[in-house]
Amino acid sequence: MTKGERLVSKVLHSDVAQVIMAARTSAGVTQVELAKRMKTTQTAIARLESGRVAPKTSTLQRFAKAIERQLVINFIKSEHKSRATKGRPHD
Repeated sequence: MTKGERLVSKVLHSDVAQVIMAARTSAGVTQVELAKRMKTTQTAIARLESGRVAPKTSTLQRFAKAIERQLVINFIKSEHKSRATKGRPHD
């Protein structure tokens, strides 16, 4: 993984972590309560919300269920072109 790819990965993890924390607090659930509902530890929830780990889809599904929400993954057009799409025709 290149330095640029690591930076993009770090930013994505941070963005996901912010959304997770906002969803939890908006649902009025503490980290401790969420941990109980997900059958994990408060430390694991803190790691998830820190952005240091990339959550698996199954973890996000458990999270959504624990806060009584639906998991929706959406792809939107980026304002920036990535190296992967430069010079390639659009599908």
